[in-house]
Amino acid sequence: MKKLNFLKNNEDDLGVQVHHVPFFIHAPKYIKPQIIDKYAKLIDIFPRATSLAKVNYTNYTLGRDLLDSTSNNTTAFVDIQSKGEKAVGVLKDNFYYEKTNISKKTGLYCLQADTVKDIQRNKPAIAKQMDSLLSACYHTTKYLYFNNKKKLGLKIF
Repeated sequence: MKKLNFLKNNEDDLGVQVHHVPFFIHAPKYIKPQIIDKYAKLIDIFPRATSLAKVNYTNYTLGRDLLDSTSNNTTAFVDIQSKGEKAVGVLKDNFYYEKTNISKKTGLYCLQADTVKDIQRNKPAIAKQMDSLLSACYHTTKYLYFNNKKKLGLKIF
């Protein structure tokens, strides 16, 4: 695969480049043109779209309004293949942390480094924080998947 110049150094080598997808909103009457460079997820579209349409809503997802100036959470939870095994990972503050699903192997990588190297032994505090964040994202996603269903009420007149 051809290396893409706009990606951070190790995104290609770590396989997270497939999660690097641009998102465009063309609504010049409602928002000014701007470039926002932060980690985001597909589920962030719902809060942004409803806010843009000025629809009152209750957000029952992990999504956030990407244009909300009070939002400083720039984390992305990803589902990925790592060396042939399914894994989950989290991107935050120029670091990528992953854990394989079966063997539970972990790795912490700096996206700004020149080479792909597991640095969790050199940065144990960041590895611990990222492991906790990954676990929280995974379990919250799992909880919402199984428990965030709308109850359908049948009204009889």
